[in-house]
Amino acid sequence: MYLNTPEEGGGTRFPLVGRTADNPDGVTISPIKGSAVLWPSVYDDRPLHADPRTNHEAMPVRHQQPCAI
Repeated sequence: MYLNTPEEGGGTRFPLVGRTADNPDGVTISPIKGSAVLWPSVYDDRPLHADPRTNHEAMPVRHQQPCAI
C-alpha cells in the first residue's frame, strides 16, 4: 500500500509485463496514496513454479514533498 503520493517517481515497475520494441521498460504502476497493487507470483496451473513476469522493482522517488504533523 502506498502511504503517500510522491511528486515524482516512486512507482513499482514490472519490466517483463507489456514489454515491446516500442515499450522496452515494461509497465510501471504509479504510486497513489491509499492504493495498493497485488499480483500472483506463481502460475495458476503450476502453483509451485514462479512466474518470471512478476519480477518487479521499486523505482526511486525523485522528488518528495515534506510531510508534517
